[in-house]
Amino acid sequence: CGGGVWAPTGPLFVPGTAGTGDDFELVIPTGNGALDLSAGLYAHTLMRVRGPGLSFDPGCDAALCAGFDVRAPSEACLSSCEDLFVPRLLPGAPPLGAPGCDGLSFFECYAALDWDLGADSPVRIELAGGPAVLVLPAKDGAVYLLDADHMGTLYDRHEVITPCGAGGARCDANWAGSMVTRPVVTTDADGAPLAIVATFMPGERWDAGLVGLRVVTAGATPRLERAWEEPAFGTPEAATAFRRHPGGLALVTIDGVVHALVVEQGVRDVEPGHLHVVRACDGDLRARAHRGRVPRLRGGQLR
Repeated sequence: CGGGVWAPTGPLFVPGTAGTGDDFELVIPTGNGALDLSAGLYAHTLMRVRGPGLSFDPGCDAALCAGFDVRAPSEACLSSCEDLFVPRLLPGAPPLGAPGCDGLSFFECYAALDWDLGADSPVRIELAGGPAVLVLPAKDGAVYLLDADHMGTLYDRHEVITPCGAGGARCDANWAGSMVTRPVVTTDADGAPLAIVATFMPGERWDAGLVGLRVVTAGATPRLERAWEEPAFGTPEAATAFRRHPGGLALVTIDGVVHALVVEQGVRDVEPGHLHVVRACDGDLRARAHRGRVPRLRGGQLR
């Protein structure tokens, strides 16, 4: 019960840095199971494994993590870890507002709704004049920004989507969460780092789609800033689009301009899926197309 590894986009591979003795790093997202640092159980975390070999040491402060509270781990313990990230709310933030989580702690809510951090994978961004950071989406509807070198340091938690079923709306699959993906990274029109995340809403009323998140530095602390949405949240399109898990994101350069491509899954025998082509720097929808049949190779060309 130590945590399942099933993120469809896999672990993050980071080449080794000269002089460190590490050939590589693997940042591995784990899913459902037990989280108990005192017992060596690391569910719902990012674990950094350093090569050669695959040995793991979370690098947490033993004194701060003594008497580990499995329901509500202390911020001091979690922030002390060098090679382990544990998702959590920012200090002073309200509890998770998902239906079914009233009166529950963060990880009790994860268990009640069958959420697991290991559904998503992180990306690494090197900030100019600043630290390297990891950007990680989560089923809980938020995107996490953490220090890539000292993974226990959480810079920001940006909620990008309303929990399924909130406000009495119909929810068809609360266990599905709202993100099962890996972001893609590019820049906005001003050259600032931009992470693009694909979200979905397995129910009614609440918005979903692509979200562009700018990584900015406020003083010495990086944070996430919403740059754009497609469809724009608050419009009728966003309240009906992306009701199922979308495909993986890809970046493609068209006429010298970077675009993000994603397939919005349709419903079998009801509606086709759609390919969205979005200008990455500002979220402008450049094309939306679908095929009512499976593409086939004819004469060497995809038709």
